[in-house]
Amino acid sequence: FANDPEDLNLTSPVNRHHRVILTFPLVYCLSLLSRSLILIELLLQSINMNLKCNLLLLVICVVSLWADHCSCELFTAVIDIQKSLQQEQDLAVALEDYVSQEMVRLSSVKRFAETLKSRVKTDDTNSTDLTHPVYAYLMLKRLGVDWQEHVKGKKEELKNSFESRIQNLSLPGIEDVDGAMDAIVRLQDTYALPARMLSTGKVSHEFNFSKSIMTADECFAIALFAYTKGDLYHAKDWFSVALGQMGDRTISSQGLKRSRILDYLAYVLYKQGHLQEALALTNELLVLEPGHERALNNRAHFERQLANELAAGGPRRKGDTGSAEDEEAIRHNAPHREGWYASAEFQRYKRLCRGQLLPGDFESVASNKPLVCRYHRPHAYFYLAPVKEEIAHWRPLIVLWHGIIGTAETATIRQLAEPRLRRATVQDPATGRLVTARYRISKSAWLQSVLHPAIENLDRRIELLTGLSVASAEELQGPPLVCTKQLNKSIYSESNLFLQVVNYGLGGHYEPHYDFAHRREVNSFERAQGNRIATLLYYLSDVPAGGATVFTDLGVRLLPTRGSAAFWFNLKRSGEGEMLTRHAACPVLHGSKWVMNKWFHERDQEFRRPCSLDSNE
Repeated sequence: FANDPEDLNLTSPVNRHHRVILTFPLVYCLSLLSRSLILIELLLQSINMNLKCNLLLLVICVVSLWADHCSCELFTAVIDIQKSLQQEQDLAVALEDYVSQEMVRLSSVKRFAETLKSRVKTDDTNSTDLTHPVYAYLMLKRLGVDWQEHVKGKKEELKNSFESRIQNLSLPGIEDVDGAMDAIVRLQDTYALPARMLSTGKVSHEFNFSKSIMTADECFAIALFAYTKGDLYHAKDWFSVALGQMGDRTISSQGLKRSRILDYLAYVLYKQGHLQEALALTNELLVLEPGHERALNNRAHFERQLANELAAGGPRRKGDTGSAEDEEAIRHNAPHREGWYASAEFQRYKRLCRGQLLPGDFESVASNKPLVCRYHRPHAYFYLAPVKEEIAHWRPLIVLWHGIIGTAETATIRQLAEPRLRRATVQDPATGRLVTARYRISKSAWLQSVLHPAIENLDRRIELLTGLSVASAEELQGPPLVCTKQLNKSIYSESNLFLQVVNYGLGGHYEPHYDFAHRREVNSFERAQGNRIATLLYYLSDVPAGGATVFTDLGVRLLPTRGSAAFWFNLKRSGEGEMLTRHAACPVLHGSKWVMNKWFHERDQEFRRPCSLDSNE
């Protein structure tokens, strides 16, 4: 068999443990500090090389130390990533100041060294001179006080000053780097974006950010991430881009060897059934490193397999298992998926996010009734200023209300939510506990109506607009953001009405789900306020690309527009769950997505939305 580059029993190009601990922080730190280090290089050109290396090692070690001890989950909210830009600028200023002060200190050290050297030349010292009290005093002072003041003491003072300036910076950690790479691969997969396009900073035909061009090392890091996750399809794409970024070089500026990329790419191509290409790359690797043990073994294996296939009537373009699924994936140059990610619903979800539906995708739920836009007056409050209503689907009814929350209100809510943001959780149906999940990447905050008059006014407007009571609307279930005594009050008291505000992170998304709870789920009705009867979803920001709300069984796609809100009923009038309301939040491709949820419960809606004996109503 061909040998996996990750096999630790062979001469592996990378150790799994060391890759996690060293490679990712180094790639991130070099990216984060690139502008700062260029500045340092310019400032240190006149300084001794050994000293330059010591200073750079000090800076990188201090930053790495903070990165290793930080678990900020910055990747889960764009607002936190935006703050990191200021942190990077602060770090650059701190580094520049540190280098400037270090150069001043070195000038002082140089003068002190010259003083010592001149004293040694002028003094014809011998052991008897040390008995002279004045001479002994001067020597001891030079070594005990002047040395401390001019050399050792100033060095510690500058080091402590620099560390104190950066200790309050919330620097990213390994989890953030992993989350960012996971987001890039997710966006690539959902929106069918080639790695070469992403590597140049282009996320769509409309958005091209030339400042985000990736180096070979950064492309290789993403390829390695996908490889370790078993995603060979995207790993191949990124390894190929990394190889292209190397040009004719055998080693990158950051130490990445061309032979290492060839090693991984050849094995990935072999696993995907591309034996000829794998053999060609292995031969190229052996030109660079003739004694590469694994490459020699792999070349022999590739040649034997090609000879066997030729004898059997020609090469087969199959994967390692030769399964029908692998052959189908190779034929269409598509990733091989398993489980949920191979399901028809997940593929529909991705097509909906891209806005590329296939004929017949939703014929069974299509309505003959035309969709309309109209002015809506659900209450006398809206008589002079009717609501702009867009019908997105008739049965079940899904509406989009435009311009129902103003710019000032949006800014106030975001300002209140920002310091309260925490990693968004989902309820484990088996245990009832709230846990973080890879399929929901965002941070959320829960706002009480008593926090600000704007929230109270919004709650009153919600009742008039929907005709539903907010008395039993969703209560805080995550980590307490208000004191415990408040949380232990009756859940129907006015002070316990909450709005959930969400900021999505890098590639932030929420895969297909229902808002209502199933009876088999633990804690689904434990508070006796009933199930989630309806959802109101406010859009607090425009999203330039991606971030749509899609209903995977209806083919409905709602694009986020600041000030608008989507509304639908999760339950039928009979109290049974409306299975067609399964929906998802598509990954954010570009921009920052802010939304706000209000979940209405069955309690107090008895006369506002009466029950029905018809299970289909």
